[in-house]
Amino acid sequence: MSARRSAACSALLAIGLAAAGSFGARAAADPSSESSASPSASGPKQMIVPLGGKSFKNMAAPVLGADELNAPVLDYYAPIGSADGAETTVEGEGKTTTTLSSDVNFEVDSANLTPRAREVLDGLVSKWRKKKPKEISITGHTDSVADDDHNQKLSEDRAKAVRSYVAPKVSGVSIEVEGKGEKEPAASETNEDGSPNEAGKAANRRVVIVSK
Repeated sequence: MSARRSAACSALLAIGLAAAGSFGARAAADPSSESSASPSASGPKQMIVPLGGKSFKNMAAPVLGADELNAPVLDYYAPIGSADGAETTVEGEGKTTTTLSSDVNFEVDSANLTPRAREVLDGLVSKWRKKKPKEISITGHTDSVADDDHNQKLSEDRAKAVRSYVAPKVSGVSIEVEGKGEKEPAASETNEDGSPNEAGKAANRRVVIVSK
């Protein structure tokens, strides 16, 4: 390293040490300065860091108080469904809502329960025996493929089929049955381009069981 280059490096080092010493002296002389290590009774804390003879302020995030930490938590009830889509259950607000897929639990265009439906309903009955609900409502729904009268009757018959299966297994519980036909769809049956939405139709073919 040349003598000139060595002298320049020494000069820069001296300037840096002098700036650091000046910063430390100011902090020690003025305890109320923003760089003081003593915690402030209120408000966010600040630091002053020397950088090339200048300073910048880095404000720390404020600490949350008890009121902020005790903010109310919103209830969110996540649905729990079976792997084959036979049923989906949502629990909360003092009730349990179980939605049966008609495509899995009933024969096509029929109110006859499938073997899988009996498994699902037996599972519900087992839960009701452990904690008996005060009342149960069963509501049938269909898609809009057939005419209104046909869909209305099919929705009622499917709801009644569910009641006929579970009622003898759970005594002393009021069970209401209703059919909505195609009047209360859960999903659109038409895509944006006007084509049929088969997934939407499948979602509308259902029986909803609410126990509370």
